[in-house]
Amino acid sequence: MTSARLLTAAEASFLSDAAEEWLRLRDVEFNLGELALKVLRAATLRPIDCRRQDIASVNWTIDAQFPGTDAPVAITLVSPAAADIKRGRVSILSAIGLALIGHAIGAVVPLPLASGEIVDARLVTLRPCRALGFLKLDQKACHVQ
Repeated sequence: MTSARLLTAAEASFLSDAAEEWLRLRDVEFNLGELALKVLRAATLRPIDCRRQDIASVNWTIDAQFPGTDAPVAITLVSPAAADIKRGRVSILSAIGLALIGHAIGAVVPLPLASGEIVDARLVTLRPCRALGFLKLDQKACHVQ
């Protein structure tokens, strides 16, 4: 499994702000702040002029191949305000979003399922989500509930 992460400065800042808020919560059974910190520790910031199109980023759709399935599953990483699981839009501040963000095509990523099980998924293709355009992350929208 590959743990290398390549994040934009905006993505890293957004995750950092969320992690700080989460880590201030006490006495919670599962704190995503710890997972966000793990992502940030493993991440490398992409140069501002980086034009790579093979890295899972905000407003990009990832086709993930799960073991035992014929067709990949499309997952679009979005800001928390745009999340809509029925449309395959997953917040980067969710456990699945944190697992995917910053990985490149070909990476095998352990994804948490609702059942509590973890399944390895291979990232097979990436493409910008045309419906979302290139929306920027809104730092003010990063309020963890």
